[in-house]
Amino acid sequence: MKILDAAIARYGERNQIDQAIEELNELAVALSHYRRGRAPLEEVAEEIADVEICLEQIRRICGPELGPMIEAAWSDKIRRLEVTVGDTDFPRQAVSAVGAIDADRAPRRRYPGRTGHD
Repeated sequence: MKILDAAIARYGERNQIDQAIEELNELAVALSHYRRGRAPLEEVAEEIADVEICLEQIRRICGPELGPMIEAAWSDKIRRLEVTVGDTDFPRQAVSAVGAIDADRAPRRRYPGRTGHD
């Protein structure tokens, strides 16, 4: 996206990496609040969108060699998760090389959120 490149050019690589760190922390807080019933799912969605934008900027900053590294790490981690969970019947094609999960094929789980303190 042209706008992501423009943001990197305007604010600088270091600032955009710092922004990514900030957005990751905001997502952690939103998830914690959601789990405790103190934040709506929409807040989590907003923070995920911010993080995804920042991650795409990180990919652009680091260059094209990062993509294959991410794909290799993703595949390795999914294989380890399959061993840990023991679910080798999970359809491998449901998980793409970039990590998107096909919602029609993957099992759906929703964390219901709770009230009170954990």
